[in-house]
Amino acid sequence: MPDPSPGVLRAAIEETATRPDFCGFQLAALRRRHNVSIEEQAASLGLELERLAKLALCRVPANQAEIDLIAGYVGMDPERLAEVLGPWKAM
Repeated sequence: MPDPSPGVLRAAIEETATRPDFCGFQLAALRRRHNVSIEEQAASLGLELERLAKLALCRVPANQAEIDLIAGYVGMDPERLAEVLGPWKAM
């Protein structure tokens, strides 16, 4: 299967920006706060665009076990991911 195009990945990330139950909602808030693009955000987190899209498409974690699971899925340190997502709670 071919890799998704950057346009498809951006569309997936942008789709979650208005959905508070997805991690992409918090990522979008951070982009607005820091006035950065999706690509700049991915670079600052040490993620390729594809891994940022995977993160954006994850549901907001309800507990530390889910933070750990998501961190493993996208290849991030769990503590760093918790910092990025800010306060998380069960939806």
